[in-house]
Amino acid sequence: MDKFQDSSFKRKRDVNPSGKKEKKILDLDIEDIKQRLKQCYTENPLQFWDKNQITAKLEMKDKEKEIRVKPMRYNPEDQKEFMIQTKELLDLKLIRISHSPHSSHAYKVRKHSEIARGKAGMVINYKKLNDNTVFDGYFLPHKESLINWTTDKKIFSKFDCKSGFWQIKMHPDSILYTSFSTPQGQYEWLVMPFGLKNAPQIFQRKMDSIFKDYDFIFVYVDDVLILSDNIESHLKHLDIFIELCIKNGLALSEKKTKLIREQIDFLGMKIDGKGIELQSHILEKINSFPDKLIDKKQVQSFLGILNYASNFIKNLALLRKPFQDLLKKNKVFSFDKSLENQLQLPKDNDDLILETDASENYWSGVLKKIDYNSEQEKIGESIGFLDHSEIGIRATQISTEGGVERESLALEIRRRKKVEEISIACISITTWIGLID
Repeated sequence: MDKFQDSSFKRKRDVNPSGKKEKKILDLDIEDIKQRLKQCYTENPLQFWDKNQITAKLEMKDKEKEIRVKPMRYNPEDQKEFMIQTKELLDLKLIRISHSPHSSHAYKVRKHSEIARGKAGMVINYKKLNDNTVFDGYFLPHKESLINWTTDKKIFSKFDCKSGFWQIKMHPDSILYTSFSTPQGQYEWLVMPFGLKNAPQIFQRKMDSIFKDYDFIFVYVDDVLILSDNIESHLKHLDIFIELCIKNGLALSEKKTKLIREQIDFLGMKIDGKGIELQSHILEKINSFPDKLIDKKQVQSFLGILNYASNFIKNLALLRKPFQDLLKKNKVFSFDKSLENQLQLPKDNDDLILETDASENYWSGVLKKIDYNSEQEKIGESIGFLDHSEIGIRATQISTEGGVERESLALEIRRRKKVEEISIACISITTWIGLID
């Protein structure tokens, strides 16, 4: 980071004022950050490509195999939307008319985000192409590692790369494989499209090559989180981040930028100085599903939203397997009682167990329902950082032993955070110390 130490931003910060003067200079620094970020904002994802010139090359398992899927039938509404969207992509020089022997079909999806912005999203079914593509084994970061990154962090900013995958051009030898059909004809991508098997790995490799040396920048594909201990450090970190974006030609979305927050939503999680929780709107979506799912489409939607909760539900892969089995080809759909029981919320007369644990820096709490016919079932989970000052009671009233104190703090935090969950008839509390009724 020495190469950034002589920046104008750094020189301004050498002054150490106090009171109103300090706040005024801080405000000027924030405004300076906002102005410099404008150099990274653009509606054209290829505007800065010449600074990095990264391309995506596909390696085929069978180089002689022709990937060809029959076009779909489209209703008048879809035909109109395809006409508008293909024109936009042609004008931006992201696609071109194709004469490739390969072709995959495109279709429209109307999710909540697409409806909100007034147009359906275009998706291309590259399944057959992906089946013939050699897998790129580059690893994506574990979302679970975010808990370690957020330790003692108080200030956050997040950024989204503008149409991230489109910032990488297709290698000339691979363009023909991306060909797709629409009601208006056949086109092929000049940039890396969404839906390609290795697209996340290719983009993550690019981002890691830029940011891997900086422990205050967490990158998950095209989402970036800046984490700092305090506002002064955060502004320095933002300055470094902007310099890296400009140098490497990374285009950012102005609309999705969230600057200098004490609490922020990122990758489906709510993050602040006290810990990480699942975003409330995701919990609401999960809870909105009925106990009995009626068809394969509803099961697919349910499994899709569950992915956001993968860090918060133990053994989720095992729990969702029976639901995934319902989606198997040629399998008769039958949603039996055992699946229905997995989706039911606890009743007022259910017995519950609240498990807590604590270490020097972390606390955790798990709420479980007791099923006397099988095993305990997890209902909710929280995790965070121990801040002894936030608890109104002193745990040393129970014991002067450090371990007991931390366990008591964990119990009190968990109880206060989720009091609505545990106002049920009977609850037992389990810690490493023992069982409390």
